[in-house]
Amino acid sequence: MLKRIYVDNYKCLVNFELKFDAINLFLGANGSGKTSVFETLQKLQLFVGQNRKAADLFAFSDRTRWQYSLIQTFELEIECGEKAYKYELAIEHDEKGQTARVKYERLWYERQPLLKFESDEVQLYRDNGTSASPYAFDSSLSALAFITPRSDNQLLTWFKEQLPYLIIAQIIPPLMGGESAQEEKFPSVWMENYASWYRYLSQDQGLAFQLTDALRKCLPGFD
Repeated sequence: MLKRIYVDNYKCLVNFELKFDAINLFLGANGSGKTSVFETLQKLQLFVGQNRKAADLFAFSDRTRWQYSLIQTFELEIECGEKAYKYELAIEHDEKGQTARVKYERLWYERQPLLKFESDEVQLYRDNGTSASPYAFDSSLSALAFITPRSDNQLLTWFKEQLPYLIIAQIIPPLMGGESAQEEKFPSVWMENYASWYRYLSQDQGLAFQLTDALRKCLPGFD
């Protein structure tokens, strides 16, 4: 479950922190930052889950207009049972807005470091807290995205594998189509492909029932 997000220097979000409960209601005028929160979550998910380059996701023009800082900072805190993770990312732009690179990327389990990526060098930590040998890496990409599962990095692997399954959607019920041409593993941002996603999930009837029950609770009249 997503517990906290922190954003600094992304559009109108400056030193912004939001803590989540099981159900949250976002209210605010246009331009107050509601969509920016969703965009931030989606970009972090794409950066780690789909190996996207920093420059493709974090644009120079997306910095806060009334700030001069070239660094954008993001944090995520996720809990699942007894597991509590904190992910930190800082993106640094050049003064002309032509490049974007990872200034630092870190992953923590409780207070135990699992990954530190800074100055083009990656330092990994095993589940028992010991460190592996550092290695060089491309600062235009997420180091976490390219870590392969091993028997001694199961804590890191759990976070990496779960992040793509964090469903981030701005649901617009009228856009939901009633037919499906093919199965789709993930829902789209506006959830217009719900029928195709449900078709994929319905291979596991228990999971499909849980989803429908959850949507009925937060969308009155949903069927």
